[in-house]
Amino acid sequence: MDKIEQKNKKNILNTLMRYVFGVFFLLSSAVSFSSSFIAGLLFFLATLIAIPPTATQLERKFNFSMSGTIRFFVVLFLVIIAFSSVPHVDSTTVLNNSTDPIAAPLTSANGGSTIEMPTSTETSEVATISDNKGTMDIITSPTGATITVDGVAQGFSPVKGLPVDEGDHVVDLYLSGYNSKTLTVYVTNSDTKTVDWTFTPYVDSSSTEIEKSEVTDTDKSEVTDTDKSEVTDTEKSEQSKAQITTPNLKSTTSNTIETDSTLLYASSESNVYHNAGCSYVQRIKPENLITFKSVQEAKAHGYRACKKCGG
Repeated sequence: MDKIEQKNKKNILNTLMRYVFGVFFLLSSAVSFSSSFIAGLLFFLATLIAIPPTATQLERKFNFSMSGTIRFFVVLFLVIIAFSSVPHVDSTTVLNNSTDPIAAPLTSANGGSTIEMPTSTETSEVATISDNKGTMDIITSPTGATITVDGVAQGFSPVKGLPVDEGDHVVDLYLSGYNSKTLTVYVTNSDTKTVDWTFTPYVDSSSTEIEKSEVTDTDKSEVTDTDKSEVTDTEKSEQSKAQITTPNLKSTTSNTIETDSTLLYASSESNVYHNAGCSYVQRIKPENLITFKSVQEAKAHGYRACKKCGG
């Protein structure tokens, strides 16, 4: 009887251990599936072999009886392969995964790594790495300019104490609304080089040329049509006073352009088009008059809308 009781206790303990390990393998399988499908599958297979009910079903299905020793080594083999299939997790922390410019490269201080993140309104302070490097102070007016040194973003101006190696360094300065600037700065070891740059406002040269062209066209038309008509009338009045009224009226009538509200008008001596009601249309000489059927046609020929009438 004692031997039977000991055997029963041994069987109960063995069954209990199989359940414990089966639950452990099942949890390991659930965790491993997220990182490695193979590892999760192997842990799940070990669970089926370890837990008594599922192991019995497998043995019946495949008509194969498995002793305790064989079961132990099979489960051990599956677990070892599963652990080896789990990918290695790198403990290195990613310091910065954004696209924002970094004020300075990584610096080492007291065995740790630090990063200085600048703002557009505060001075960016960069710690000096070692005495055998030079430093660079970059100041702009106005402040807040984007700074790159040798193609690497260094934040926004002003930046002070930027460590650099000895030699020439290309400094690019950019600020919206102002002309950008590229400078080449030579820095020696243990030396501090200060870059102080004042931006000049950006002026669109194309708009200046268009406005100048419009003024020139207006002045020409006024001088050509109005002033010439007055000079001609004065000369005619000196020659014959009796013919002042009639010739002047005919001259004025001959220079009047009959307009059509469906058309756009322009001069061959400018690049501006007007609508039919614009006063500039009557200042265009008849031999220089050009008409367009639509805004698209006018723009296709390189003309732009009048600033007075809007085209």
